Amino acid sequence: MTLVFTVPGAVTSPIEGSLTLPSIGATGLISRYHATNTQALDIGDTVTTLADWEDTGYDLAASGGPVTVQEDSAGRYLDFSAGGTENILTSGALSAQPDQMSLAALVYLAATPASGVQFFQARVGRLTLSALSDGKIGAYDGGSAFPRSAVATKPGWFRVIGTFDRTGTTGAVSITVNGATTVGDASPSTQDWTFGLRSNLTLGLRLRDAAVFDHILDSEEIAAVDAALAAQL
Repeated sequence: MTLVFTVPGAVTSPIEGSLTLPSIGATGLISRYHATNTQALDIGDTVTTLADWEDTGYDLAASGGPVTVQEDSAGRYLDFSAGGTENILTSGALSAQPDQMSLAALVYLAATPASGVQFFQARVGRLTLSALSDGKIGAYDGGSAFPRSAVATKPGWFRVIGTFDRTGTTGAVSITVNGATTVGDASPSTQDWTFGLRSNLTLGLRLRDAAVFDHILDSEEIAAVDAALAAQL
């Protein structure tokens, strides 16, 4: 059993042995995956399971190459850059999820991949935040008109937020990267629900925080989540 307290502002005197996560800026979380939730591991250790902070049972298990725990001046992060294969943390198949969802992630990208990498997904091959071969970052749910950011200069940390509306015949999608939002269309499908994080050697993904929300974040919420991610750098 995990007892979770949500408080405004910073926790100045946390209970001994407890974990303190920064605010994510909005309510309605389905799942949250944060590098702080690896305190049982030492720096350099390999991650076999990343627990869902919301305790919904959607924990992520390692698949493919190694994901390790590393640390910089801002705190812990997960390093997906080792090895030449895909490095993956995935939940496996899930039960049905809402038709309106949002994804948010604080990620470091080392370089532009030769082909697109869906680094955070909520469905198999769909509802993804993706690093594209043209240097941009996209939010994808099928179709050719999915939104893309401006070219993201790498290496560097990026605050990425995608919203997905699958309620209409043509889905509506938006991508916000470092505070700048682009909107586009989608072509929703029926692929299985699977929460997952992935990278390859070229992309060199590092991840500090990833969250799944049960609704479309509005502009104020997007700004708040963006600010909460920026505060972790």
